[in-house]
Amino acid sequence: MEKEDRKHDVYGPENLIRYHTALSFVDRLMSEGFLRPADRAEIYTMIARKYGIELDSIFAA
Repeated sequence: MEKEDRKHDVYGPENLIRYHTALSFVDRLMSEGFLRPADRAEIYTMIARKYGIELDSIFAA
């Protein structure tokens, strides 16, 4: 798979839905007191890397 094809898949709707679903789960854990804000920021970074989202992308949280 070429780099441009992979990049297209990274920002495809299915991948973005999975990414934002994971972020919402983390937000829920924080709102319920299971995570600190610092933990949330670190986990957001890990999730972005997992789904291939660049940290400076408009899609990154």
